[in-house]
Amino acid sequence: TGEVGPLTRTKLNELYGRNPVTHYQNTYTFTHTLRRGMKGEEVFNLQKVLHWDPRIYPEGQMSGYFGELTEAAVKRFQKKYGIRTTGEVGPQTRAKLNDIYNKYFAVNKPSLPGQPLITVSGDVYNSTPFTWKTGKVIVILCDSKNNYVAAGTAPLSTLYSAKSTHFDVQWYQGKFPDNLHTCMKDAYINVLDKDNAVVVP
Repeated sequence: TGEVGPLTRTKLNELYGRNPVTHYQNTYTFTHTLRRGMKGEEVFNLQKVLHWDPRIYPEGQMSGYFGELTEAAVKRFQKKYGIRTTGEVGPQTRAKLNDIYNKYFAVNKPSLPGQPLITVSGDVYNSTPFTWKTGKVIVILCDSKNNYVAAGTAPLSTLYSAKSTHFDVQWYQGKFPDNLHTCMKDAYINVLDKDNAVVVP
């Protein structure tokens, strides 16, 4: 049909994404106690932020269901930050999650005057047969001990099929330690948005 309908979107998710909803937001605030057996949006967001550190959540499965893998990831997170390893997201774990994943975000603002303090550049290659109208890239910076220091996003527009799209994530303010390095770069495309894809002839 040339349209990205339900069946086409399902196949796209199967082929090109481990997670059916890949839109990205800048911050997450965790407000509920989360434990094994629960499901919902907050569990999905928990899985999303945990997978940013592959040592904590190497499987990276984002289903919205709090299962065995998520519990193991929460225990790794708790062990890393000196919290009692229960595998349950209680008050202490929530506070640490909120502190880490909301404190250090900076959105790319190329219109600001002056030179950026740090720029991380790269290219996103679109291996799908579709051209995507919009997306985002996220970059996380870590110190020499692999602790989170800062994270930034940049918009992606017109990701042509079988071509690369350049991005620059920039920080104009902040305090950065020596030996800073990029510990994660990832791109997010909302493949469920029927208006986001253009079929390539």
